[in-house]
Amino acid sequence: MKPLIRLIVFDLDGTLVDSVEDICLSANAALEALTIPPLPHEKIRGYIGDGESTLIQRLLPPDKTDLFQKAHQLYLDYYGKHLVDTTRPYPGVVEALAKWRGEYRMAVLTNKRYSFASVMLDQLSLSRFFFAIRGGDSFPTRKPDPQGLLSIIREAGAMPDETLMVGDMRNDILTGKAAGAITCGLTYGIRPDQLIACPPDFLVDRFPDLFELIQPAT
Repeated sequence: MKPLIRLIVFDLDGTLVDSVEDICLSANAALEALTIPPLPHEKIRGYIGDGESTLIQRLLPPDKTDLFQKAHQLYLDYYGKHLVDTTRPYPGVVEALAKWRGEYRMAVLTNKRYSFASVMLDQLSLSRFFFAIRGGDSFPTRKPDPQGLLSIIREAGAMPDETLMVGDMRNDILTGKAAGAITCGLTYGIRPDQLIACPPDFLVDRFPDLFELIQPAT
């Protein structure tokens, strides 16, 4: 029997949108401004998912950690101007959200800072699907801590066991499980390899397919 779901909470990067290229270009722009050699995009890809501060910490060589504050600001300044240069929704995202938004309450919970997440969703015309958008700086903690997800669940008037947490990384699945929610992992995202060691309740290869695994709670 399909689980009865009232609320769906989505991760952003690697789940709703393919933003890797813009993040990688911004990261290397910050490094180059500090005369630090740029990194391959595939390496930077492995650093994404825990927020901008952690990304910059991982980018800097051990002998350049004193440049963290400057590198962080350089990244934020550059990325803030290039949020959607190449970033686009994954195939089927817009169509599926439009089809199902009347059946479920939907929200976004990301470790990206709120200002970037909200502007990105606005510029990609995705904000209209969500009653709440929460970023990595919206709460005292960030994913995988369940505080943000539990807050959204309360705001929606839902229960954890009628909530679906959807994401492409370990942090998303751990967050959902810690909150008592059902979890769905997406294999097309930034770090699908993480879903092997941290398996979700459901695993799908295409975004629209997740809606075939659940049914609306009445």
